[in-house]
Parts: sequence; structure tokens; C-alpha cells
Amino acid sequence: MSQKSFSKRAVEADALRLRHRANRGSKHYNLGNGHQVTFSIRRACREDANFVLELFTLPHVREFTHGPKSIEVFVNALERGDRELLIIDRGGRPFGHLVIAVLDGWLMEIRVIAFEEQRTGAGRFSMEWLLHRAFEDLGLHRIFLEVVESNTGAQALYERVGFLREGCYRDGYRADDGTFHNLIPYGILSPQDSRASNC
Repeated sequence: MSQKSFSKRAVEADALRLRHRANRGSKHYNLGNGHQVTFSIRRACREDANFVLELFTLPHVREFTHGPKSIEVFVNALERGDRELLIIDRGGRPFGHLVIAVLDGWLMEIRVIAFEEQRTGAGRFSMEWLLHRAFEDLGLHRIFLEVVESNTGAQALYERVGFLREGCYRDGYRADDGTFHNLIPYGILSPQDSRASNC
């Protein structure tokens, strides 16, 4: 990717204007040049396996998270049912991947959030969708996730939508190259249930 194309996308991302559609599951993003991008979220299926495997080969994804190593592993995760595998579509084609789990009927863990490109509005859309899913649709109490300390862009996104940093796990993440990195836990409580509890 050229520096010029990266800069153009960054400028476009800064100019994003969000409009809600009647359907809460998708949103239009105006790029300020007469073009719109529509994001939506759906359940993953077997046909998404190749996309997901290729997604986790991208440097900006591979650096911060682990993905399935084969189509068989992906399909097994779909069939196990202990987590929900989701696809973020952009303009009707796969663009990103989410993995979430609901634990004990009160806690959502966000295990994976990854996109083909950064600074497109997909992260903000996905986090807002997850907040609504957890607190409005499912009536959960808390959402939890962990992020590699050097992934400052993701941390800024989580904090913008209301997550709080909750500590640091020293060398809590082992990358594919064998190196260890600090892992930062983030959490957010339901607005309906939040109490003044600090720790």
C-alpha cells in the first residue's frame, strides 16, 4: 500500500459522517466525496472460511491477534456453539470478523475484532453494534475484552465508546514469532446497572 493511498483513506476517515438507517443492523458512512459506505453485521458461515483465513494473514491483524489456522478449525468453531462468529460486510462483501462469547448469562467477552483496512469507521460501527446487542438486546451486565498494549489505535477506539482500562497483564500475549507482549484488559458496565464501584 502506498503512503499516498493510506493518507487519502485517513483523510476520508476523518470526514466520516454517520447516518443511521431504519435498520439498526447497518449504517451508512458518508465519505464527503459523494460516496457512501454501508456496514452491516451477520452470522458467519462456512463460505466465509477463506476470507477469515486471509484476513489473519494481514500484518496489521496478525500482529495483534490469533486466528484460525485452517478451514477445518474455522468450521469446527462455527459448529461448536460456545461462541458467536460474525462477519462485518462493507457494501455487501466481507470486510471484517468478530468473535464474541456470552458467559453465565451476564458477561460478554469480545474475543476477536479485525478488519481488512483500518480507519474506515468499521471499528466504531462494530463496537456500537456490540454495545446495543449486549445491553439492549440481551440485557447483559458487562462487556470485557483484552488488547495488546502496543495496539494504541484499538485502545483509543474502546475508550471513545466508553470502555475503561482495568489493569495490565505482564507478558499476557504470546505472538506467533514467540515474543511476549503486555495485554490490557478493558471493560464496560451496562448503563442500566452501573453503580459507583471503583477498584
